[in-house]
Amino acid sequence: MTLATSVKKYILTFFIMVLGGYLLLVLAYCLPTGEIADNVAEAALAFYNEGPYRQLNFGGGTKEIYSFMDSMQRSGNSTQDNFTDAIMLLNAENVNDENVFVEALKVNRVTSGDQLPTDTLIALHTGADQPYETGSYARYWHGYLVFLKPLLLIFSYQQIRYLLSLVQLGLAAAVIYLLSSKGKGLYCVPIVLTYFFLNPAVCSLSLQYTSILVLTMTELVVILRREERYAADKRRWLYHFFLAGCLTSYFDFLTYPAVTLGIPLIFLLSQYEENWKNGLKELLGCCLIWGTGYVAMWAGKWALASLMTGENVFGEAISSISYRTGSGTAELGEAAFGRLDAIGRNLAANKFSLILILIAFAVCLALSVWRQTFQFRGRHVPTVLAGLLPFGWYLVVSNHSIVHSWMTFRTLAIFVYALMTTGVMLLEKPQPFLGGTRAGKGRR
Repeated sequence: MTLATSVKKYILTFFIMVLGGYLLLVLAYCLPTGEIADNVAEAALAFYNEGPYRQLNFGGGTKEIYSFMDSMQRSGNSTQDNFTDAIMLLNAENVNDENVFVEALKVNRVTSGDQLPTDTLIALHTGADQPYETGSYARYWHGYLVFLKPLLLIFSYQQIRYLLSLVQLGLAAAVIYLLSSKGKGLYCVPIVLTYFFLNPAVCSLSLQYTSILVLTMTELVVILRREERYAADKRRWLYHFFLAGCLTSYFDFLTYPAVTLGIPLIFLLSQYEENWKNGLKELLGCCLIWGTGYVAMWAGKWALASLMTGENVFGEAISSISYRTGSGTAELGEAAFGRLDAIGRNLAANKFSLILILIAFAVCLALSVWRQTFQFRGRHVPTVLAGLLPFGWYLVVSNHSIVHSWMTFRTLAIFVYALMTTGVMLLEKPQPFLGGTRAGKGRR
């Protein structure tokens, strides 16, 4: 395939993703909102009992967190984000006052001054006498509405939480099964430890945490199902990550998006690339193409929304990006923070789990020495470097990573997965690569 043909393929894919994503949202906005509102109403009780931010305290009940500052002071890996879930539900139930082609781009919802979304949803569904207005949230795609709206026609918020937990567990089980069936049983260890680092119990209770986890696990299933194609043709890697970047931009609410790049890429590098120089090329190329898909898809929404709604969505989005990539943290009062603080706060958010992961890696290291398989080889280099992606993300998206460290710490799942994958690689005995895959690996 020539360079010109490849460029045309990517451009065509981009337009298909933008137009296809838009039309799916339009279809979702054609659904009746009355039934959706009835099921959203049941979330009012959950939010009343849990508050906007709740920390699960396993073995000792729960800790209710009622303010943003409280959530920051108690930053940890067990914080639910009912604040954002309420926004998603208010988006889903909003009555269509305009043409659905415009509504699907503006994504309006009911607001009430500076009131928290959780409190607005509670007031709205308990008949509270207070002023309401309509606000737009056009800079995100809100692709989750393609699934959330239909689900809310049938299920309540609590039932959807249960369904999400089953989906997450099912995908994790599928990855483990596929790895085991292909003779890669040891590589289940990094998957399991990374999965628990993400805290699946909390992820299943917060809608907005789900998209990245489901996308990442789905990527791994696809790669494992089409293993020989990915092993034989590195161009497939690039196209995979372009699609992954687009889908991440479409579904995610800016939680821990880099995970859809880091974890599948580390798996590919660890399995199908022996030469460290080629591995570095693949690492750089896949990062660039994922970033291109991620940014292009987002820009496609801004351009489309600006054109169709008459609002300056592009300008608003650029302003938001400028703020989120800065190091200013007005949300945290007068405290001064720098870019390195973004790394520190995210490491601290789940330090207990990180310590356990380091112990697990030390065990792998000790076993590799005992089994006489320890040998740091060139093929380990790109895997280790890929594990540093979270730190680069934190340095660039500093404001967001500092202010929301109680959820953005999950980007460190890339580091966790890279560390444990390297540990497993050290336990393997050196084997020659045949046709792009190690002998005995990836073959049925």
